[in-house]
Amino acid sequence: MPDQPLRGRDAELRRMRELLDGAAGGHSAVLYIEGAAGLGKTRLLAEAATLAKGSGFDVVAVRVDESNRYPPLAPLLSALPEAESLEGREAEAHGRTRGAVRRHQLLDRLAEVLERRAERAPVAVLVDDVHWADPATLLTLRVLPNRLAGSPIVWLMAGEPVPDSAVMRLVEQSEPGVLRLAPLPAEAAAELAADLLGAPPDSNFSEFLAAAGGNPFLITELLREAIGEGSWTVTDGRARLSRSGLAADFSARIAQRLEAMPEDMADLLRVASVLGREFDLLHVARLLGHSVGQLVRPMRRLLREELLVESGPWLAFRHDLFRQAVRADLPTPLARALHREAADTLLALGRRPAEVVRHLLTGALPGDIKAAATLRAAAREIADFLPDTAADLALSALELTPPEDPERVEALTDTVRLLGATRRLGETLALATEALSLPMTPAAEASLRLTTAEMRMAGGRYPEALEQLDTALTLPDLPPALRLTLLKAKGTTHANLGEVEIAEAIGLDLVDAAYHDPDPAVVASAMLFQSHIAFLRGRLARAAELAGAAVRRAEETPAGIRLRPLRPPELWLATVLTSTERLEEADRLLREGRTQAEASGDVWSLPAWHTRGACLLLERGELGDAEAEAESALAVGEELDIGTPDDAALAVLALVAIRRGDLSAAARHLASADQDRQAGHPPPGSWTACAQVLLLDAQGDPGAGVAAGGHLYEAGATADLLALPPGLWPLLAAVALRANARPQAEALAATLGRLPERDLFDRAVFASATHVRGLLHADEAALEQAADGHRQALRPLAAAAAEEDLARLTGAADRPHDAARWLRQAMSLALSCGAVGDAERLQRRLEKVDRRSGPPDRVVAPKRGWESLTESELRVVRLVTEGLSNRAVADRLFLSPHTVNSHLRHVFAKLGVSTRVEVTRIAATHVLPPDSSLADEGGRPAPST
Repeated sequence: MPDQPLRGRDAELRRMRELLDGAAGGHSAVLYIEGAAGLGKTRLLAEAATLAKGSGFDVVAVRVDESNRYPPLAPLLSALPEAESLEGREAEAHGRTRGAVRRHQLLDRLAEVLERRAERAPVAVLVDDVHWADPATLLTLRVLPNRLAGSPIVWLMAGEPVPDSAVMRLVEQSEPGVLRLAPLPAEAAAELAADLLGAPPDSNFSEFLAAAGGNPFLITELLREAIGEGSWTVTDGRARLSRSGLAADFSARIAQRLEAMPEDMADLLRVASVLGREFDLLHVARLLGHSVGQLVRPMRRLLREELLVESGPWLAFRHDLFRQAVRADLPTPLARALHREAADTLLALGRRPAEVVRHLLTGALPGDIKAAATLRAAAREIADFLPDTAADLALSALELTPPEDPERVEALTDTVRLLGATRRLGETLALATEALSLPMTPAAEASLRLTTAEMRMAGGRYPEALEQLDTALTLPDLPPALRLTLLKAKGTTHANLGEVEIAEAIGLDLVDAAYHDPDPAVVASAMLFQSHIAFLRGRLARAAELAGAAVRRAEETPAGIRLRPLRPPELWLATVLTSTERLEEADRLLREGRTQAEASGDVWSLPAWHTRGACLLLERGELGDAEAEAESALAVGEELDIGTPDDAALAVLALVAIRRGDLSAAARHLASADQDRQAGHPPPGSWTACAQVLLLDAQGDPGAGVAAGGHLYEAGATADLLALPPGLWPLLAAVALRANARPQAEALAATLGRLPERDLFDRAVFASATHVRGLLHADEAALEQAADGHRQALRPLAAAAAEEDLARLTGAADRPHDAARWLRQAMSLALSCGAVGDAERLQRRLEKVDRRSGPPDRVVAPKRGWESLTESELRVVRLVTEGLSNRAVADRLFLSPHTVNSHLRHVFAKLGVSTRVEVTRIAATHVLPPDSSLADEGGRPAPST
């Protein structure tokens, strides 16, 4: 009875009004309403919709239902259909229809649609019954509020408390914006009764209503029954029960009503309860073997009695608790059979396999081959959107497939392939073992062994991976492309084990076979392998040559090349060039490559593009931009549901925090990486190890830092050291010397000394090698040469480190004026890069060194306020003040929307605001960079300071 006042929820209504008022003022907010069925979540959202519409909001109502929990993103696309039409045109334009691509593009389009709407009016997104949502919808609801934090959007979501980890993660992320509904107090229950009865209930009537446990829906149902049966009177202004014997148990009362009502009405309800809260009358008619016309009379009576209601083009149960009670009254064999028949009926009427999954999971029995085939089809349909769910469906299909069925081998291999896309290593390997015990073709067996080898490689179990690959390579009559893939995987595995000589030998066979292949993609793939081996050998120039050749070969294939594992040639070339003086070229490759990946739908590579960009920007001393790119890498990874955050991105964030003097933030970032390794991931890579070294040193324990660096300080650790850009090499040597670990510093220097002579002609490599030599031998001339080389190679922070080392030498030689000069130069560079922590350390040293000429002026680098904004952040602010959306700003600045969003979050935090309106108001009182500074002649934003 929606016209009745909402009782007992005054505090909740106040909270929602506050959020709506905030959004009307430009703020965004998230509120998750959690409560058991019947406590009034839907009614609260309805009240919010009324309030929002009355305040001029654009209201987006999203209703999730049990019946649509498998088709990915169905509830959101139903509420925002323009997002799907936008995405459809883009996908058609690029000829791409893969699920992973479509999921990311749909998320982008949903963000774009909501951002556009929010430019016209504040938006209220109301999502009911979130606990039924599919994982892709839950992921989107986690991501979009952060992505659109600068837009006036209120997210009001409601769901029941369930043990589903994805739902729990959404609830945790919404904290402290979570309302947990409690049962109505007795006073509110009495007010609700008085609203319906016209008089307050007496003590006996209130005791009867107490059986509902404060649940508003159940209280209303008890009152409905009392009113319908006329079993109450008003005496002395109080409502009293006139007879006893009313059933207080809701399920028992529903069972009684079903038995008492005409058979055609009861049958309609029973069959509909299997289909879901909302249902199509045509489907009910088919399951009952009737025409729709035969259901007109019972349907009309059910509508009159308000057991059913109209819901757009469908019918719906008045409340899902009512549907659940009707469904619970069905005998189990009957319910199972109805679900199974519902699946066939819906498929016959044109529904997709994913839309009948829940019926098959409930209704199919072992041996049901048709159901197993449909589940496998559904798994393939949703695999790229929901890999874990697809794997579960494949496992369910396998349970239905008899051991002797000839389809079992295909079912097993399909399931292994789907599980291989998840992190469920144990299940995958167990099924693969079973599958390999069955007869299959050599090609099928080799593909299966390749899949299991790749999973073992992902878990760092390289010897086990080699065993699978070696067995696969002994199989006869393998297709050439498959054999090449196996060879490359084997070579990569040996390289990961540090067995570079074996990898090189395998590479000879691989390259020989690949270069005779007419497909330029195969040749490019072989060149990339050669480049990787050269890099591991410490031959930077040769690695860059081969990577460049691979890029040129890849350009001969219009659709791009497909590698296993996927690695765009431009991305690898940029990675190699980051370790050389060719930073500008690397930067261009990364920007163009990321833009092309977004445009073409190669979204799987976006986190890597952002991470490599962050690494380059850190090397170039652009800390703000490096932070934004690293945050973008993690955000895109979450949107793609990759699962494991990129360790290198986390390490970049830690290194930026160390430079800024925020050691607690650095520790948090590294703790995130450690948590993943504790869950069974490979040991820390070079980036994480380097960040751990520098953090421990900054905390005053360089000895622990050297121990954490481990492999970076081992003799001949060329591959580990070259995985880091040159600007970080001297920092590692300096930590070892501060820890009195000279052998480790000498081992690092020896590794650099073995680099080919042609690589030492590179200014960046030469400057860092010279810097390390200058540290080891306290060589002032070498350090001066290194500082100059770092500057020429566009490494300002490396130059600052060399100048700080020079200050130590000259200070120890009792030359305080020289030491002060070097410290001032280093501090100037640190401040220009936003390395506030470095600058403060240098300031303290300068105060000690320069006492004779009086204390130097204290340089304070602002951490908050307008003056703390970087050039990149100011460029974003300028375009925001012109009214551009995140997407439009990204297009103007040749950035990704994620990077723009990251810059905006930093702007909000520094200015102490939370809306674009407030940013625009503050910007109006300051001078912004002119249009000409937005990008350089090549279309790239001018570098940030």
